[in-house]
Amino acid sequence: EHFELDSDDVTFENMDDLIAKIRQAYDKKIIKYAAIAAGITDTTLWKPLEDIGDAMALAAKLKLEVTFYDDHVMVSSSCGDSYTGYQELDGCDMIDCRLTAAMRAISRCAAEIGMEMSK
Repeated sequence: EHFELDSDDVTFENMDDLIAKIRQAYDKKIIKYAAIAAGITDTTLWKPLEDIGDAMALAAKLKLEVTFYDDHVMVSSSCGDSYTGYQELDGCDMIDCRLTAAMRAISRCAAEIGMEMSK
């Protein structure tokens, strides 16, 4: 299973712009499917990729396990099928980097669950 990007999501002027737009489109898909998993219909103010409170509420609702390692964060769900979210720390060991990685890993794991629910 993979995320598909709409062609109008990736019009660009240079390589940095292309990378930023792909990331933005990918994040929109993560939010869409994570919201499905969480039963959230209005995502206007819901930002689990940016807000640690939203991410932790998502993890609690889906009963996700969050584990911090030296170089990455792993999130898993053992309810029914097994889903995982993984995010490297990219050499940064500061608390902000760990929290950012955790928010992304939680959201990715939730998106996997939401994708499965959408089938």
